[in-house]
Amino acid sequence: MDWIYSKENIKNIYPLSSLQEGMYFEYSLNPAKKSYIQQVSFDLLGIFYEKRFNRTLNAIFKRHDVLRTVFINKKGSKPLQVVLREVEVSFSYKNILDINNLDDEVNNIMSAQRDRTFDLSKGPLFRAFVVQKGRERYTIIFTFHHIILDGWSLFKVLNEIMFLYGTDEKLLDTPEPFSKFIKWVNDKNHSASINFWEERLKGLKMPSVIPKVEGAEGIFLRKHSDLVLNAHTTDRINLYSCTYNITPFIFLITCWSYLLSRFNRVNDVVLGAVTSCRDHQGISGLSSVIGLTMNTIPFRVKFDENVSFNQTVKIVQEYYLESLNHSYIRLSEVQAKTSLKNRLFDHVFVFENIFWSDVNGLNNNSSIKIEGFKNVEYNHYDFEVNVIPDNELLISFIYNPIKIQSCFVESINSAFRSIIDVILSQKEILIKNIIKETGQTEEQREVQVESF
Repeated sequence: MDWIYSKENIKNIYPLSSLQEGMYFEYSLNPAKKSYIQQVSFDLLGIFYEKRFNRTLNAIFKRHDVLRTVFINKKGSKPLQVVLREVEVSFSYKNILDINNLDDEVNNIMSAQRDRTFDLSKGPLFRAFVVQKGRERYTIIFTFHHIILDGWSLFKVLNEIMFLYGTDEKLLDTPEPFSKFIKWVNDKNHSASINFWEERLKGLKMPSVIPKVEGAEGIFLRKHSDLVLNAHTTDRINLYSCTYNITPFIFLITCWSYLLSRFNRVNDVVLGAVTSCRDHQGISGLSSVIGLTMNTIPFRVKFDENVSFNQTVKIVQEYYLESLNHSYIRLSEVQAKTSLKNRLFDHVFVFENIFWSDVNGLNNNSSIKIEGFKNVEYNHYDFEVNVIPDNELLISFIYNPIKIQSCFVESINSAFRSIIDVILSQKEILIKNIIKETGQTEEQREVQVESF
């Protein structure tokens, strides 16, 4: 074990990305807190071979530097990430065939894994647990700290695990190292990006907030209210987006921004938008980099009551595309340039560009099948809008019930659906007419907000 962390076993050392720094700061405040612990699980149907799975995990760890990365922070200096040449890789295994309520037992194991926090200075920061619950049915659980992987990287890693479980590593392309992304960030014109955000957020007077109640600080419970848009509505959103040359992400985040403006009674809103930081022209192979390239950036929308929604979304998309060149900047630096500081926004909007069901795509072993994907993530925000694309769009309002009342979230769920329906039905509708067409008056909305 001592050799694992010796100088001879160090492959590389480099700085943290912007979001990594934010996560490390949260961790340093309270290492026992579950923020940014993520877990994905699925059922594997077929015969499970322990030696083959262990070989697969070792191959994955050897392929990707981030899985062998730990984080250090010497007093008076910035934290660094250290890539080790080798780490000890293993997985836990439990047979629960003799237990009556299998689902409850699996849920208990998953919860216990999430409760086991990570020591970022030691690692590994990715662990596996296999639960046998049938003759040829197993639940595979991967728990990891978000500081090493974003959603796209997790998707790639899971695909590779399924691929390598049934074949040879030589058939996979050599991955781009995460250090390539870090170097690209360090070579950017930092001052120009800071100036961009200072100008973009100028004149902002008040935050756009999610109404909260008094609750215990530092405690996060996770609940969610789901809005499923059927295939017909999903197709209409895609058609609307194509018609006005925007993305479904821009359509939905602008709809959300409009709702946010209504219950805050303002025409100028800011929320946090999670971006992949993989859309840049200045670096080749960025889409194949495994690591945490994503970042959270301010997303500002100004509504003019006398402008149509379809004109508004075009402006919003133009502004968003412009901001992508500056999306790598640390959020704290952006906040420092505004009058609101760390009150700039209190929630985030996430649009997943991943079809989790496609993980089966690289599975070349016809004797096994995977199903029942679950993805659980904790961050430090009390509210999050999470969109998962599929044939039927899933919009999940994830919230901390200690701080945000369920009845408010349910009203938000209903109002959001109504706003989407109105905009899709009346493509030329003016901003000032949307709330009227939902069947709910402004007075009713104000009463709802004031009740909190």
